[in-house]
Amino acid sequence: NVGENVSDRVKQFVVRLEDDIKLEGVEIERVVLPYQKVRQIDVYIKGRKEYYKLSIDRSSAVQAEDLGRMLRYLDDKKISCSYVDLRVEGKAYYK
Repeated sequence: NVGENVSDRVKQFVVRLEDDIKLEGVEIERVVLPYQKVRQIDVYIKGRKEYYKLSIDRSSAVQAEDLGRMLRYLDDKKISCSYVDLRVEGKAYYK
């Protein structure tokens, strides 16, 4: 469900992300565009409680790979969190 005010750049990023994230064996439940956050999207994964903050300024393929790694890390360490921030290259923050 996309509003008229969503840029083509954001729409294209989400389409690429959906394809890239399937390679990680992950399915997106929904994508949220946070209020007044121009370059950020929040990605909710099916079957997960936490959401993932991504930047449309970074490669969707790289962030999909980062997201897959974080899913495995959280599961391996049995960590429960509310969100994971993957917007900064080479870093992942969770709360």
